[in-house]
Amino acid sequence: METVLPEWLQLSPEGVTAADYAALPEDVCRRVEIVDGAVVVLPAPLRSHQLLARRLADVLEANSGLELAVVTGADLRIQEAPLVKRRPDIAVYDARVPDEQVLRPADCQVVVEVMSSGSATADRLGKPAEYAATSIGHYWRIEVGDSSASFAMCWTGGRSAT
Repeated sequence: METVLPEWLQLSPEGVTAADYAALPEDVCRRVEIVDGAVVVLPAPLRSHQLLARRLADVLEANSGLELAVVTGADLRIQEAPLVKRRPDIAVYDARVPDEQVLRPADCQVVVEVMSSGSATADRLGKPAEYAATSIGHYWRIEVGDSSASFAMCWTGGRSAT
């Protein structure tokens, strides 16, 4: 049986550019990250993952003040070429950034990833290095243990070693 890739996944040798990404359907954008121009399809997170992210986002929003905004699942453009676009579970950013403007590291104070089994390597190795090389203030990684009440939170300040 032959597998046919969707048209949006048939990439040029240069990979996905910012213009290519902007042309993708919105439902596709919600399910992918772009790393060095390559598409990384994100599995749908478990409900417990989504619940933890939402509850933490609620707490962050309640304590952020009017100058910061908190969003879940927004695009964060790390680099233009080759394109690196991440989709952190939570971003705390400058509330003055217009809604239609792509979030950039300089806009963000905190990005949070709730670790899943399908993203453990990226969350522990790739993302901390990417975020540390930018102006993002903090990267928090939530590692959920065997029970939903057990977790560890790690952070990396912007422009520091991981």
